[in-house]
Amino acid sequence: MTVVRRALRQCIQLHILKWTSTKVETYFSYPKDKSTANAILIITDAIGHGSINVQLIADQFAANGYLVVMPNLFHGDPAPLNAPADFNLMKWLQGHGRESVDPIVEAALKEIKKLGAKKIGGVGYCFGAKYVVRHLKMGELDAGFTAHPSFVEPDELKAVQRPLSIAAAGMYMFPTSDVRFEAKLADAVGMINRNR
Repeated sequence: MTVVRRALRQCIQLHILKWTSTKVETYFSYPKDKSTANAILIITDAIGHGSINVQLIADQFAANGYLVVMPNLFHGDPAPLNAPADFNLMKWLQGHGRESVDPIVEAALKEIKKLGAKKIGGVGYCFGAKYVVRHLKMGELDAGFTAHPSFVEPDELKAVQRPLSIAAAGMYMFPTSDVRFEAKLADAVGMINRNR
C-alpha cells in the first residue's frame, strides 16, 4: 500500500503550481483535451488543498471534462487532518476569515478567466462553502454546490445571484434553524426563477 500512496503523491505533486501573478500555491487538474472553457473552482474544507482526498475529487471532475483549480486558502496553515484534542478551531478560524480568503478566491477567479474559462462553477466543502455562497454573483461564479456548509450567514444567502445547490446533513454545521430556513428559501426562489 505504501508504494501506491507514494506513486499517487508523485503524480499529484505535478499538479501543484504557483501562479506567478498571485504567488498562491494552487492545485490544477486538466481534462484530457486540456480545454479550459468550463472550469470548477474548489474551495476546500479547513484541511486544505494538500489533502489527497480532495485532490482525487478534483481529478475526477477533470476526468469529466472540467478544468479544476483549487487554491491554497491557508498560506501553509491548514487545520490538521486528525486534530489533537487541544486544537482550537475557533482560534484557527480567526486567522482565516473573509479578509484573507476572499482575496484568494477573487484572484483565482480572475486567473481562471485569463485561462479562457467561459463558465465557472464553485464547489465548496464545509469551510469553503461560505466562499462559494459569497461569490455566487454576476461576473464571478456561474453556479455553486456546497456540502455540509459551515458559517454561512443568512445575509450571504440572500445575496446569492446564481444557482446554488446545498447538501446539508441535519443540523450539522448550520448553527441556527434561521440559516437552514434561509437556505430552503433561497433554493425555492431559485427553482421558481429557473422555471419561468
